[in-house]
Amino acid sequence: MKKILAIAAALLALSPLAAKAEVVNDFNCHLAKGYTVPQLYAFQQEWMAAARKQGFDEASYKTRIYFPLYADVTDTDPMYFIWRGSFANGAVLGKMLDWFPASVWAGKFTKVMNCGKASLWMAPQ
Repeated sequence: MKKILAIAAALLALSPLAAKAEVVNDFNCHLAKGYTVPQLYAFQQEWMAAARKQGFDEASYKTRIYFPLYADVTDTDPMYFIWRGSFANGAVLGKMLDWFPASVWAGKFTKVMNCGKASLWMAPQ
């Protein structure tokens, strides 16, 4: 996950539109063995509480969890899902990239989910 975040930071630095554009980061994940979907949602709530304490308010950052109704990957064991982080702009994502990799949360994420591919989207205004 750290490698993906570093790549995202580099791409944003190259894009002058990213400073003002909404940025969405999708991670393709599988639920770690031993964890349930209700536990995943509880983890998401814990994560959001920690993010709020770091200054990421509802207007600047939020997460969603998506489960496929149909996709090329519809694994149920382990459960496949998309973890989406939405950032108000590239500056907010940059702030997250400064904090998250060195926080205890980086390790907590790897215990709950195994994420591989990721995509980073922006919506210039």
